[in-house]
Amino acid sequence: MTITPIGFVIIPLSVAILFVRPGLLVSWAIVVSVFQAASVINLGGDSLIGISPFFFVLILIAARFIPLYVTGKCGFPRGEPILNVLRPLMLLTLWGIVSSFVLPFVFANLAVNTPHGGMDTVALPLHWSVSNAAQAAYLSLECVFILYATWLARGHSAMEKSMRAFRIAGLIAVLIGVYQLIAHKTGLFYPKDFFNSNEAWAQLVTQKIAGIWRLSATFTEPSAAGSFFAAWSCFLLFVVADRTTARWSDWLLLCAGIAMLLLTTSSTGYVVLAIMLSMFVLQHMLRLITRGSMSPRVGIICLVIGLGTLGAIAVLPDFSRLLREVLLQKTESISGKNRAATQWESLIVTNESWGLGVGLGSNRPSGMLFYILSNLGVPGLLLFAYCLYVTLSIARMLVQPLRRCAFVRGYVMGSAGAFVVTLLALSISGAELTTPQLWITWSLVMGVMEHACVASQQPAETFHFGPCVMRPILLVDAVGSG
Repeated sequence: MTITPIGFVIIPLSVAILFVRPGLLVSWAIVVSVFQAASVINLGGDSLIGISPFFFVLILIAARFIPLYVTGKCGFPRGEPILNVLRPLMLLTLWGIVSSFVLPFVFANLAVNTPHGGMDTVALPLHWSVSNAAQAAYLSLECVFILYATWLARGHSAMEKSMRAFRIAGLIAVLIGVYQLIAHKTGLFYPKDFFNSNEAWAQLVTQKIAGIWRLSATFTEPSAAGSFFAAWSCFLLFVVADRTTARWSDWLLLCAGIAMLLLTTSSTGYVVLAIMLSMFVLQHMLRLITRGSMSPRVGIICLVIGLGTLGAIAVLPDFSRLLREVLLQKTESISGKNRAATQWESLIVTNESWGLGVGLGSNRPSGMLFYILSNLGVPGLLLFAYCLYVTLSIARMLVQPLRRCAFVRGYVMGSAGAFVVTLLALSISGAELTTPQLWITWSLVMGVMEHACVASQQPAETFHFGPCVMRPILLVDAVGSG
């Protein structure tokens, strides 16, 4: 066991927060989650395991939450709408734990893509490993994180702290990314051993495309950085579109987020950015047609996004060639073909495991939905889909302003937008179900929903789920008069 340089900073700070200000643990977990490429502790052995700052804080949150839950000091009243999400989420977690310890033995020797291998590795016989136990532990901790974060967000102050923490997390990634870019351009020292200390993951920080170096900031690879900046920018986009939640600093952060997203040269990030902006524009065009007016904030938002885009283009040489390779030639690249091969193999794995999957942490294809299907099978995919459906259904009810809390509408739009963008990005090129970004954006949505329920003081019977919300309601119908 080795404590890393960043561990000597994160560990004492986290323990101090646990004993001095335990109410800040959720916010602290969100802030340190951007250090995805780092670990506070590296565990050696046959299977390398690096405990990231995020999961270390989640261990402390579990130590805080479990005694409160057991003693009855932390819980949700019967009939609350949020329980319609939390119950199937706990079932999904339970199925994940059981599958990780049972199914690898049931379907032993089935050909799978090993968890620590890249997309170009050869399939190997399935056997139970520490990775299965690690993924089960991660999923359990993230379920606890959702429960605790949702419970805390019943109070307005806690909800605001989570939103502020997400802003700060993105700002940290921006600042480190800017320094990483400057260091690459000028030859300044960049503390890679500090920010990229997780020995369990491949650190792809020297990738190039179209002859252009790809920025990764605090993440293991540019693709992960692009996914984060896309979700963060979407959060800011809808927050600034609502005058209640917008702050002057959010405009600057949105500009920086767009620029950083473009600098990652991530095809996934570019695609979800295009979808995000298209839905935003479509929503306001529909409003212009139906109401005959458009919020003046839309013009300012377009100006800010344009400035961020121009700033990135000024740094990126031959931007047109970059777009061709990122968007048009990506599927024909070796990487694209390897990812498609793992997806096809995941379907074979699902079929050969009778639709049950081979256990959480056993197979690692490209794309989160393929990951869930091949590891947790059809039962896991159905539970996950149901959780998403109920989450988005309740969020849809909150797009109208609440008299008792004017902040709900802007924050539910921002957090739900970030959550949807994260789902899209992970479905395109993600992997593990336990990716921190997914659970952080989910916790933000859940927190706003729970706060809205408490603030409105409406009984559960008044929350009726409408028709299927899988149409783009959150991005098209979301922002109103602002």
